[in-house]
Amino acid sequence: MRPRLLSGLLTLLFVSSPFAKTRAQPAAPPATSAPAEEKGVPADGEVAAEEEAAPEPELLEPKREEAAADEALPKGPEQLTEKFKDGAPQEDDITLRLSAGASLNTGNTRSFQANGGGDFDLMRGMNAVSAMFNFTYGIAVLDRANDDYERTAANLNSKARYDRFVTLDDSFFAAAVFRRDRFAGLDARVQGQVGYMRNFFRRPRNRLWGEGGYDLTYDNFDPDPLVNPETGAPLLKPDGTPADQSQIVHAGRLFLGYQNQINTAVTFKGGVESLFNILEGEDIRVNGMASVASKLAGDFQLELRFLAQFDNVPVPGARKLDTISQVNVIYSLL
Repeated sequence: MRPRLLSGLLTLLFVSSPFAKTRAQPAAPPATSAPAEEKGVPADGEVAAEEEAAPEPELLEPKREEAAADEALPKGPEQLTEKFKDGAPQEDDITLRLSAGASLNTGNTRSFQANGGGDFDLMRGMNAVSAMFNFTYGIAVLDRANDDYERTAANLNSKARYDRFVTLDDSFFAAAVFRRDRFAGLDARVQGQVGYMRNFFRRPRNRLWGEGGYDLTYDNFDPDPLVNPETGAPLLKPDGTPADQSQIVHAGRLFLGYQNQINTAVTFKGGVESLFNILEGEDIRVNGMASVASKLAGDFQLELRFLAQFDNVPVPGARKLDTISQVNVIYSLL
């Protein structure tokens, strides 16, 4: 019985000892750290990438110095950036001017002459409309034996035009022109023109431009029938038939114009137009105009205008060159 009692006591002592309790509890799993993303700390790979991407301050200084040096260098001339159908619209504007002048002689010389005209210009965005007319009319007593006045001058020049701008310096245009001058043998001259306009330079005070295109002219001659200036007999063709009373001319057109506001009171404007018959090389027409306008007071101006019209193949019996010189007072309505 004693061996059993001794065995029981040993067993009881072993179970109740701290060593037995340590062996009885299972080992706790090793503690694992929370993911780097949850703790707000970048992973090791990300830290390395950030360290490589962020250059050190001392490496940035040379680059900043190079950029500052580039900005300090003088810039070269700007390249032409004009683009087709680009650019700010033209400023909207409208002008209307009327002009008039006259002369009267009495006594031994009895004559009267009047001249006048008008100019209209309208600008809306990239569209422009313009129109002008100019006339001269004169009568005089040529025979002292009677008091009958005879017509000494009668001519009319007019033009209407539309421009469509594609840039601020380029436009395509269409125009209609009418001229009547019976002393030049023209009962009516009607022209239709189309072409292209280019501003060679455009400044606030001056402008130089050129035009090129096509002109179609219809002439109706006067008198009817045409007469031989030497004999007064009806003018005949080589085959004996009456001369044509009208003609149609196809021509190429060139124009060069210049305008200069010399100062706040004086403005110069001039231009030369050349028309070349496509079918007959000797048939050349040249028209030139020059004017100087000076402010008088308010909306009134004084204008000196000169117009020359040259026709290398004129109407039979007419001279090649006609000129008109005028002094007008201009009033600006708009």
